[in-house]
Amino acid sequence: MKRKRTGAKVIAGKATQKAPVRAEQKSENQWPPGHLTESSDGVLRIRPFPESLLHEAEREPDHVDLAEYWRVIFKLREKGFTFRDIALWLSERNVEADHNAVYRVYSNHMTAEQTAIESDLEEREKQMIEEL
Repeated sequence: MKRKRTGAKVIAGKATQKAPVRAEQKSENQWPPGHLTESSDGVLRIRPFPESLLHEAEREPDHVDLAEYWRVIFKLREKGFTFRDIALWLSERNVEADHNAVYRVYSNHMTAEQTAIESDLEEREKQMIEEL
């Protein structure tokens, strides 16, 4: 029978909760410093200190906003590209995108007239599918 670790230690018949243990970072590739905690399934994990995560977040490169490419997305839609095709086209040019993000950018930048045209096209597509 496998014994489950509880994370509490017993001193003179009384259960006490373990105090958080500070883990030291030995190199850039190892775990960041943090609290050593035990999950409900008995696995020990290091929960990083907020300062460590803030430092790591500051080192991350700035996020490229796909909305900057809305004109490109519109031009490719005019040429008959699907949202998946556009996402692939952008990815091949080192712009990280998926079809859902491309659709969101497209729909957020549509004018009222474009929205009406897109709605009509969707209705026609639904009717064609129902007729099949």
